[in-house]
Amino acid sequence: MEPEVTPDTQTLSPGTPEHDALMVEKFQSQSNTTEQKPAAATERPAWLPEKFASPEDLAASYAELEKKLSTGKEEPPAATTETPLEEARSAVDSAGLDFNALSDEFLSNGTLSEDSYKALASKGFDRDLVDSYIEGQTAKADLFRAEVLLEVGGEQSYTDMVTWAAQNLSKAEIEAYDAQVDSGNLTAAKMAVAGLKARYEKANGDEPSLLNGDTGGSSAEVFRSTAELTAAMRDPRYKKDAAYRQDVERKLAKSSLF
Repeated sequence: MEPEVTPDTQTLSPGTPEHDALMVEKFQSQSNTTEQKPAAATERPAWLPEKFASPEDLAASYAELEKKLSTGKEEPPAATTETPLEEARSAVDSAGLDFNALSDEFLSNGTLSEDSYKALASKGFDRDLVDSYIEGQTAKADLFRAEVLLEVGGEQSYTDMVTWAAQNLSKAEIEAYDAQVDSGNLTAAKMAVAGLKARYEKANGDEPSLLNGDTGGSSAEVFRSTAELTAAMRDPRYKKDAAYRQDVERKLAKSSLF
């Protein structure tokens, strides 16, 4: 009895039925062997966000996002109604710091201590960011103050008026006035100042007059931007020279910045 001989693909001519049948048999045998081997466990990449089970899920999510953006179906973010001050307060307080304490420190000293800067930096608010915010808020406060002073004709007139108010108004009236002026609402502050000015003039027998009645001058005698106004108010003469201060106030009265 002759031993059984298994055909080999190398001994069969390609394209013959015998060759093709043997190739199919070998392919099926290899596939069965592969299926029986346990799949190697895939190690989760350290960079992969927890909400994704695999890199493929991450790629699919980004692909879906790109599709939404390209078709304009992505929901627009909700418009925020917070002011920069409210946003800053929320961010600082959420980081575990006391926004009010930091504000009080700056108002008392005109700056923040190194410890405060370090505490802010440890929460992601670097010094440049903090200084930029402070500069912006200071400029806004200067503009606010200038607008209020214009209601009464300048800083000296305002000082005279509030000095009179401190001596002649009740505590409740003073507190109500302060609340309006300190509210951050320019319209409310102007109304409070105008009301106090009317009482002051009536008590002192002054006739009502048109403020900033000087309408002369060329168009060059105006501030063309808030940057120009801020620069003028930061000039050392603004705090020391009453004449310079009055010039700035007159120029602001002719400007159309607000």
